[in-house]
Amino acid sequence: MGKAKVVALPRLVSYSASEMEALKKASPAFARYLKILENSPTDFMSKLRAQRHQAWCEAVAATYFERASTKAICAWWNRQVEELLRTAWTQSGLDQISCALFALGKLGAGELNLSSDVDLILVCESSSLAQATPLMREFRKFLGETTDWGFCLRLDFDLRPGGRLGPLLTTPEQFQDYYWSQGETWERLALVRMNPLIGAQSLIR
Repeated sequence: MGKAKVVALPRLVSYSASEMEALKKASPAFARYLKILENSPTDFMSKLRAQRHQAWCEAVAATYFERASTKAICAWWNRQVEELLRTAWTQSGLDQISCALFALGKLGAGELNLSSDVDLILVCESSSLAQATPLMREFRKFLGETTDWGFCLRLDFDLRPGGRLGPLLTTPEQFQDYYWSQGETWERLALVRMNPLIGAQSLIR
């Protein structure tokens, strides 16, 4: 089954004042994010969070007032999250070395909902590991750190080879060895949902 077509959702300005008030009463989180968006972002992390909160609120409003189908809202939210990941990837400098980012779980399957964690695996060539380590910390900080603007995305790397005990950065050799000789059946099945997001095409292939 192919991915759902991504159609833009109505902007928040298209809703009436009474609709916005009703939604703020129904969803404290919606009201909180709207309050945050009254401020002007001044740095990269606040801009990233403003982009996320705007998209999240638009998805919530479309859901609450049934302005789009569940499938369309899900596809649109998945696209917004992928764009946030790509933006943080480039800003961190990971696009300059031989690494690739893969989505698993709900994002990998195109089924991410508004409260889901984002399951990721990062594969990196051995020659780039030393460079990748500090850049990866920046990538996680950009998206996961809580600031005055809140957080951007909850990143989860626990589905990587070896789980929580495995290295955060996996080489192609480690990846292949793990799934060939050590991985449990359920871990191999999880790869059915694995999809490349961004990175070196040689690694993705």
